[in-house]
Amino acid sequence: MGRADYLRLGDWNTVCFQCGFKAKASTLVRNWQGYYVHPEHNEPRQTQDFVRGVPDNQIAPWVQPFPAAIYTYQNVQLGQGDGVNRFYQLGCGLYAVTVTQVEVGGVPTIAYTADSTGGITLTTAPAPYTIVTASGKETMA
Repeated sequence: MGRADYLRLGDWNTVCFQCGFKAKASTLVRNWQGYYVHPEHNEPRQTQDFVRGVPDNQIAPWVQPFPAAIYTYQNVQLGQGDGVNRFYQLGCGLYAVTVTQVEVGGVPTIAYTADSTGGITLTTAPAPYTIVTASGKETMA
């Protein structure tokens, strides 16, 4: 016979979750994990379980974009003619370029087409050893 083997109306026998000994249900207490244990086995919940971190808001109160870098090209030598090649590039080819003037052999020409990234295509290939230069603006945004 154990210490909980007696009759108490409305009560029943159970075991302590911590030690495993038999006890009356009315003598056990429920701990913070939801298990029923003897009062001497009951442990309070660790107070550090309730600590919450302080939000670290790292957003700047205001921001502004960097201004676009604008490069101005003035009579930049693009290459020398070889009698075959008609394509030349002003700028890096990644950003918008506005070609304002193309010179072949030091003489301004209008016989060219320019795309939005600075690619210049001459209508006729320049003579060998003729210097091709161009002017314009490149906007890096």
